[in-house]
Amino acid sequence: MAGSELDNGIYLRSTLNAELVDGLHALTAFSPDVIPLSHTLVDPDALIKSYDQFIAHDIDPDDASTPIYLRGKAVVRGKGCPEHVTTTVSLRAIQNELLLWPQVWEDASPFGSKTLTASKDGEIVATADPLDFTARQSIGRHDTLIATTDATPHALSEKVKNWRDLVKYVGNNPTLSTYNCTFADPASLGASVTTRLRLLNDKPEGVKLVFSIEPIGIPGSGIEASFSCFGSTPPYKPFAFGQQRVPIYPSNSVTQTVDVPSNFDGMLTLNVFNDKEQVFANYSSISIVVYAEEVVNGDTRWVLLGAEHIVFDSNRRVRRLVRRYENRWKLAGESYDFYFRDSLTSGPEFPRDGNPSHSPGISAS
Repeated sequence: MAGSELDNGIYLRSTLNAELVDGLHALTAFSPDVIPLSHTLVDPDALIKSYDQFIAHDIDPDDASTPIYLRGKAVVRGKGCPEHVTTTVSLRAIQNELLLWPQVWEDASPFGSKTLTASKDGEIVATADPLDFTARQSIGRHDTLIATTDATPHALSEKVKNWRDLVKYVGNNPTLSTYNCTFADPASLGASVTTRLRLLNDKPEGVKLVFSIEPIGIPGSGIEASFSCFGSTPPYKPFAFGQQRVPIYPSNSVTQTVDVPSNFDGMLTLNVFNDKEQVFANYSSISIVVYAEEVVNGDTRWVLLGAEHIVFDSNRRVRRLVRRYENRWKLAGESYDFYFRDSLTSGPEFPRDGNPSHSPGISAS
């Protein structure tokens, strides 16, 4: 359906490369409109002007809280359309899973909500004050965010019994938006993410799933990836599969087709290897995406069921280095939140000897 057939309201996206359409796939889980920004305070105009960009920062469990902003685009159309529309957006957080079944997130209490208001069709609006979110401490896992609105249907868990229901009631619901991202240092030798994979099914037969490693904006060569998954089906029948370590290239996916048994429950880990110590571009990404494979009138097609994304961001590296120096200073009995070098070799020792006066941290270019 065209965007004009959407009900009047304000809508959040689940992927950057999408228009507002009825049927926009909420299971893409790469929302640019759910925006964690660590310690950054942002004017709403900046969020509006960056509508065509993914600008989120890492959610750091070591922070006391993380501000999360919301933005959306208005639909105000039709006969007797109102002077303005308002939509209340609520955010839930769950421990990350690859397939976002409503059974996983629907009973989780929202940690906050904000109301967005717009007065004309196509207007982009953003929250002035963020929601405060406290991340959970978990080794190898992260938080996934689910945005619902006052127009999102209730009791979806009662309707969703298999992957087709998941697509129908969650994936094709424009009032839902999902954010399933973790961040990595762009100069690190490797990155990984571990996630839970559940295949709910009210039928005894398994499902043919396609697991795809999908890189965007990574270095042209020298990067490799693999994934492995181990779990079981009730009552306890072990099942495992994986993709051996292979080279990956920008915008060129690596796929593995697996017949996954009904009601499988396991853990999947995606590993990225950067043995040549290359630097990833800011906001480049590597995703693990899962599709259901089906044959319709003799043609094979893939239906998106879920995704999880590793995003490379220099902000992650800066925060890690600052924290490392903070820990050193605490051990030494000193405390400097921030410092400039006075030369290439100067560190956090004060007072400094000599007068080099050629700081590499201040540039006139």
